[in-house]
Amino acid sequence: MQFVDVLGVTVLVVALPAVQRDLVLDPATLSWVAAAYPLFFGGLLIVGGRVVDTYGRRAVFLGGTLVVTAASAVCALAPHGAVLLAGRALQGIGAAVAVPAALAVLLAVFPPGPRRDRALGAWTLSGALGGAAGFVLGGLITEAVGWRWLFAALVPLGVAVVLFARRAIEATKGTGTRPDVAGALLATATVILLILGFTRLGEHGLADWTVWLPLMSSASLGVAFLAVERTVRDPLVPPWVWSVGSLTLGGVVALVLTFVTSGANVVGTLFLQQVLGRSAGMSGAVFLAFSVAVALGSAVAATAVGRLGREWAMAAGLIVVAAAMTVGAAAVDRRALVLFLVSLVLSGVGLGVASVASTAHGTSTATDGNSGLYSGVLNAAAQIGTAVGIAVLLAGVAIGAGPPPRSLDATTHGQAVAYLLAGAVALFTAVTVALSTGLRRRHRPAARRPGDGAGEAAVDIDRHQRHG
Repeated sequence: MQFVDVLGVTVLVVALPAVQRDLVLDPATLSWVAAAYPLFFGGLLIVGGRVVDTYGRRAVFLGGTLVVTAASAVCALAPHGAVLLAGRALQGIGAAVAVPAALAVLLAVFPPGPRRDRALGAWTLSGALGGAAGFVLGGLITEAVGWRWLFAALVPLGVAVVLFARRAIEATKGTGTRPDVAGALLATATVILLILGFTRLGEHGLADWTVWLPLMSSASLGVAFLAVERTVRDPLVPPWVWSVGSLTLGGVVALVLTFVTSGANVVGTLFLQQVLGRSAGMSGAVFLAFSVAVALGSAVAATAVGRLGREWAMAAGLIVVAAAMTVGAAAVDRRALVLFLVSLVLSGVGLGVASVASTAHGTSTATDGNSGLYSGVLNAAAQIGTAVGIAVLLAGVAIGAGPPPRSLDATTHGQAVAYLLAGAVALFTAVTVALSTGLRRRHRPAARRPGDGAGEAAVDIDRHQRHG
C-alpha cells in the first residue's frame, strides 16, 4: 500500500495535459488538481500518525485504504474538474492515515536491529519506486487507454489489500486518547497555506500581495501551532519530539530529498514534453531510468549504512543528488537527452541510499506506543517536501524564464535555474549533516560501531520516559 499511496503523488503529472483537454480545465483548476493529493496527504500525515496511536493500527489501516479505494472510483468517473479535485483530496486524506498505520505495523513486527533495517529498506524502496513509477505509468497508461484508468486500476487493488489486511494484521487497541483537534487544524492549515503561497509565486511573481498573504499566514499559524502544542493535554506533536535528534534529522533529510527530486522530476517532465517534444508515453519511458536507479540505490543502502553509519550515508546520498541536479541543469541547457538520462540515474541512486538511511535513522528509537507518531512525522516531512518542492521549483522556472510570453530559450533557462536551485538545497543539507555528524562524533566519549545508534538511542529513549 506504501507503493500505491506514494505513487498517487506523481501519477497524474505526465497525464495533466490529457486531463485538461478532456475536462476543459483552466490552468488554475489544473494546478489544484495536481496539488490536491500531496497537499492533503502531507498536511494530514502527522494527524494520521496520532490517529493510529489512538485507535490502533489495524482499524486505521483498513479505514484509510477503503477511503483511498472509494476516492479512486470517484476520480475515475469524474464528469468535471470539481469532482476530480474532490476525489484527489479524498485520496490524500485516506493515504494520510493508511501510510502511518502501515509503517507502525512494520515497526511492531520487526524489533530494532538488522532485520528492521532490511524491512525499512524494503519500505523505503516501495515508496521511492511508487513515486518514480508514477511518472512512468502515468505516461504509458494515459497514452494507451486514457488517464481515467490511472484511478480505475486502483479500485480492485484496494479491495484486495483490504481483504488481505483483515487476516494478516493483528487487531490492536489504541490509547483511546482524544485527538488534538486544534493542533490538527492548525498544522494542516499551516501546510496548505505554505503550498498555496509558493504555488501563487510561480503564477504571479514576488510583487503580488496574494503571494505573501498565504506565506505570512502560514508562518503565523505555525507559531500558533507550536504554542497550542505546549498547552493541550494530549498534543498532536508532543514538544519532546523536537528534541529527539534522530527523528528530527531523519525528517529534515526526508523533506529535502523529496523537495529536490520530486520537484526536479516535474520540471524534467515539462522539459521532455515542452522542449524536446516527447509524448506522454515516451516521457514516462524515459523515467524508467530513474525507477531502476532508485531500486539500485535502495538495494545498496544497507551496505552503505553498515559501512558509513546512517548519518554519513544520508550525506553521501545527498551529495550524489546534488551532482545529479547539476548534470540536469546542463542537460536542459544543452537540450541533451542522454545527459538528462545520466542525471536521472544519479538522482535515483542518491535518493535510494539517503531515503533508506533517513528512515532507519528517524525510526531508530520508536516504540510501540509512539510508532504511529514517528511514522507520521517522517512521512509528513517527505510529502510536505514533495508538495512544496514542486511549487518552489516551478516558481523557480517561472522566475528564471521571465515574464510571458516566453521563448523556448527562456523556458529552458528557467528550467536550468530550477535544477541549480534544487542542487544547492541538496548540497547545503549534505554539508550540514556531515558537519553536525563530525562535531557530534568528535565529542562522543565512547566509541561505537558505525550505524548502531546506541548512544543516541539511549538518550532519546530516556527523553521519552521523562516526557511521556
